[in-house]
Amino acid sequence: MIRAPLFESVSTLLHYARKSAQVIASKHISDHWKEKVLPAYSQKVFLQSLRLFLIFVVLFAILLAIAVGLDFLFLSGTATLDFLSSWPGILYATLVSVSYYYARSRLVAK
Repeated sequence: MIRAPLFESVSTLLHYARKSAQVIASKHISDHWKEKVLPAYSQKVFLQSLRLFLIFVVLFAILLAIAVGLDFLFLSGTATLDFLSSWPGILYATLVSVSYYYARSRLVAK
């Protein structure tokens, strides 16, 4: 199964952000050590944020390609894009994705 590493990226990003906050809040770590460690953590947070952004760009590009392909296949102009960008389309997409997530979590857990 092909999966986007979305949750892993968010988890890693939050991990580095928490570690950075712990270093800043710690009274047992000297300022000299903080000056050495915090740039490394900030670089890791930046790279994870960039990775997360690129994942979103790729996912939206795939969805856009599917929508354009459907419109081309059925010769409906921009009907799919118009529907997906409307409130009913957003609601429909949300319901489908939540239902998929719920069904997948129930089936995989067993």
